[in-house]
Amino acid sequence: MKLAAPIITATFVFVAGCAPSLQIVSYNPGIVAPRGRTELNIVAGEGKAGARQIVAREAFQMMRGGWFRPVDRTDEAVRFAIVGHHAEFSPQKDAPSRDGLWARFDVVNWSSDDVVMKETTDDGKEIEKPGRHVVVGLQVSVVDEDGHVLVDERPYDEEVTIEKNPFQSDEQVMSEAARQAVTSFIDDITPDRVLSAVRIDDSDSGQKILVAAAADGKIPVAIKLARKYVQKYPQNAVGHYNLGALLEAQSRYDEALAQYDKALDIQPRDYYPAARLACAQRRSAWLAIYGDEKEHKPASTETASSDKASSDKPKSEAPPAP
Repeated sequence: MKLAAPIITATFVFVAGCAPSLQIVSYNPGIVAPRGRTELNIVAGEGKAGARQIVAREAFQMMRGGWFRPVDRTDEAVRFAIVGHHAEFSPQKDAPSRDGLWARFDVVNWSSDDVVMKETTDDGKEIEKPGRHVVVGLQVSVVDEDGHVLVDERPYDEEVTIEKNPFQSDEQVMSEAARQAVTSFIDDITPDRVLSAVRIDDSDSGQKILVAAAADGKIPVAIKLARKYVQKYPQNAVGHYNLGALLEAQSRYDEALAQYDKALDIQPRDYYPAARLACAQRRSAWLAIYGDEKEHKPASTETASSDKASSDKPKSEAPPAP
């Protein structure tokens, strides 16, 4: 199952005394570059059988509706082991034959011990309460269908001391600790949502119409106007730069980079190189997440809502425009 790319639509921002800019939403990959894959197959790991089942269950439940689509294969025969820098699937006849990522959760620590918790009251008295010291230690590995190792036994630990609740079973306590450890893993593999600003060059009075179209949120219209402008004035660096910025707002990175390069070749302004570099970096991130740029054209709208470039990681966020 391929990951559909989001439409990245720009919000035009104009502040008195400052250059106008387009705000666009993009994504940076987490520790795993899925390259268009959404399916995450969970196979049986090492450790106590009951603990493995709890961890696999929590991972499956927490990923549902998120960026990746979990598939529970813990009851199937397929396994993988990391040998050197490569993963070997076994048995070979059951090795995966289609695209997908494969995850294994090994339980290396799993304990819940009764302890005495000391607490000081407001009047200075020290009292004792029964508590539980809970430790969950996981090692998570992720590989692709070709055996490339993407995550090699990365540790995820959760250690907490809580007040003992007579209405809460040991399994419930351990499940909550496992959930926190799994949450850290999901956060690590989930791409970051990033809000960025791309400056528009309004120094050419002949481009007021296309700048106004961009300000109204009519990016496709602005692109058509910009194309006509550079066709009429092929040596106008501002026209090529603005066309590049507008194309970038639609995640058309290869086209945008070509226009930035033309602007740089003709008459670059001081901020053109930085804009071109940022576009190249967003393109690399896009390809790491969605795969071949040509396979993923924008298909829905997302609007930036902040005046400042920022980053906000979506915790187990679903893929944009699936």
